[in-house]
Amino acid sequence: MSGFARAPARQVGISHLKGSLKPGADADIVIWNPDREFKVEPSMIHHRHKLTPYAGEVLRGVVEKTFLRGQMVYDDGEFVSSLSWTTDFARKLVSEAGASARATHAITALDQGRARV
Repeated sequence: MSGFARAPARQVGISHLKGSLKPGADADIVIWNPDREFKVEPSMIHHRHKLTPYAGEVLRGVVEKTFLRGQMVYDDGEFVSSLSWTTDFARKLVSEAGASARATHAITALDQGRARV
């Protein structure tokens, strides 16, 4: 967990919120099945550009569920929550860590519905 959660959170100054499962920290958890396989199809990609060198490939390891701040936001291939938690969390991070121009632009895009997560 250290290399994938604690160290990155510490590096960007949010280790009081992210990177561990302890009282007071956000409950961010991913349920991952390392044995499950899936075929990559452009229709399953959740970002704007559907091009991928993996199209048609069978890959092993599937994220089955994702919980952010204790709320399920992803369930077996589908996002199940609104973007309000994203905008709220981004605002919290920017206010605590200091707003960069890029972060401020990203939050504005989320507010206007122009950005995808």
